[in-house]
Amino acid sequence: MKTTLWRVTLLCHVIGLAGCVSTPEQQEYRTTLAAFRDAIAQGKQCYSQLASNPTYAPLALHIPLIPSPPTLQQQADTALPSATQIALLLDWYKGVQACRQQLLTRSQQSFAFLAPVFQQNFSAADAVFVQLVRQQVTYGDANRALGQVRSENQARVLAAGKEWQTDLQQRSEIDAIGGPPYAGVAGPMPFAGPGCSETGSCYGDISAINSLPKTTYVPGYFRSDGTHVGSYYRSNDD
Repeated sequence: MKTTLWRVTLLCHVIGLAGCVSTPEQQEYRTTLAAFRDAIAQGKQCYSQLASNPTYAPLALHIPLIPSPPTLQQQADTALPSATQIALLLDWYKGVQACRQQLLTRSQQSFAFLAPVFQQNFSAADAVFVQLVRQQVTYGDANRALGQVRSENQARVLAAGKEWQTDLQQRSEIDAIGGPPYAGVAGPMPFAGPGCSETGSCYGDISAINSLPKTTYVPGYFRSDGTHVGSYYRSNDD
């Protein structure tokens, strides 16, 4: 019934990859994040316009008409929706569906990894909405249940964001080892790894072999016998 549309902006803090991936992945990150923020802003506007319709004012006393936590009064509401209110809920829900479809379309175009997550989130909220319009739960019960749905939705979005982040990092490491040429220069693409590696060497350390700064990040890997070799920094001539 209600989605956590703008609360998923927490994703922006989870997928903070700027400066941590090679050029193609960094560009993908920036493009995707910009599209995500734009979609969230459009979603806010869609819900706000829907909520501003005076037709739905009677519903605003019982449930939030925008994606936000219910008030204490709404959580404690013991009323069941009347026949008139059910009709309003169903009509309002059509507008909610339009806002959702807008977000789904944008996600499929620009951040497809979130599209199935949004679908799952919407279905979870709909299950509560169906109970409400069937008068199987009170407004308060529905609001409290939707609070739990919001928490679960947020967790799924954040998990999807972390998985996407991992995918970008893995692709950037592959590029660092031996990616395609760039800017007409043969060789692997430059990769800005973490400040310090698993083995303790850090970007800019002086190599004991040739006294040059260590600027090339070598990702960790597993040998054929299963032994893990930690990531490290080396100079270009090591």
